[in-house]
Amino acid sequence: MFHHRPTTHAAIFIDSSYLIRTLKLEFENAYIDYRKLALGLAQPGEIVEIYYYSAYPYMSSQPTPYELRRRGNADRLFRSLRRIPGLTIRLGRVERRIVPGSESPRFEEKRVDVTLAVDLARLAATGSISRAVLVAGDSDFVPAVESAREMGVQVELVHGDGERSRPHKDLYSACDQRRTIDDDFVRRFGLRLTG
Repeated sequence: MFHHRPTTHAAIFIDSSYLIRTLKLEFENAYIDYRKLALGLAQPGEIVEIYYYSAYPYMSSQPTPYELRRRGNADRLFRSLRRIPGLTIRLGRVERRIVPGSESPRFEEKRVDVTLAVDLARLAATGSISRAVLVAGDSDFVPAVESAREMGVQVELVHGDGERSRPHKDLYSACDQRRTIDDDFVRRFGLRLTG
């Protein structure tokens, strides 16, 4: 009698701001090879989709050369990522906020975390995935993680461990498994270091 392992589906949800900040703070601006990441995080017999959550940098109504350069860099990154099979880019936006009592504006990503949480909950609710890998650190994701787990989805958290990249304790506790972004992780998933 022939037995084969059934194919399962997993999704990797990447909060790019969190991942980039973790790599910058802990690994001197390392960059990830997303193809290797997908292959490395997949389990045998698993089909993996990657969801990459980001936003274009802020641009004023009359963009400065610096803003135009940052936009060009983002365009190149997103074009490169779109060539990776199974990777979907989900974009929010960056808004400029005036902070009372401060001379400098604050720039905030909007719709990124909510989109990730909705996608995780939607894929779990429709039975599209049996496993989720979350690269994030914010406690805002806890309700989506709990909802996914209630629907039988196993959730693994991939996180930094530095003072400023450690995940919120509630998110850490809400997940089934945890994997630290450490030197071994950097080597294994083909991160290249920049100067």
